[in-house]
Amino acid sequence: MRLLLNLIKINIMKVYIYILFLNILNFSECEDSLQLDEIEPSTNLSTTIEALSKSQKDCKYYNSKLMFLIKDISEADSLRVRITMIEGLDFLTSSSQKNIKGFFEADGHTVLVVSDSLKNLYIKTGRKKKFTYNKDFEAYPSDYSLWVYEIKEGQLNLLESYKIHCN
Repeated sequence: MRLLLNLIKINIMKVYIYILFLNILNFSECEDSLQLDEIEPSTNLSTTIEALSKSQKDCKYYNSKLMFLIKDISEADSLRVRITMIEGLDFLTSSSQKNIKGFFEADGHTVLVVSDSLKNLYIKTGRKKKFTYNKDFEAYPSDYSLWVYEIKEGQLNLLESYKIHCN
């Protein structure tokens, strides 16, 4: 009887290992990568992101792996950008991924810039970094705070904020 139980346990472990191995193979087929330009932000841009990061640290959803995303908002009379947080490159559409101008690090977060409006607020360093993501990932809606800034004379000026309630 004991021998039979041991054989059953061994077979269950074999099946578990086989399933785990198949999942690893399947994930590697879905994995893709992007080489992104590292940029050096202006003091104003870097300080803004650091302040936003600090304002979110008490939120339940906050973790150090979240990324900031900066995107253009089409406005005929002014330059505006929207800043929010995302959980990774998986959460971007393929067109947004292709339009990333660069990235930088601020307060322990990667900041992705998908904005032509900010080109006067950073310089490219010449360095690149490889980011991997799951290309078959189906993003789901997520709630993070959102800020809208106007860019005037090289400065970011807060116009609107939609903050998720935090503790």
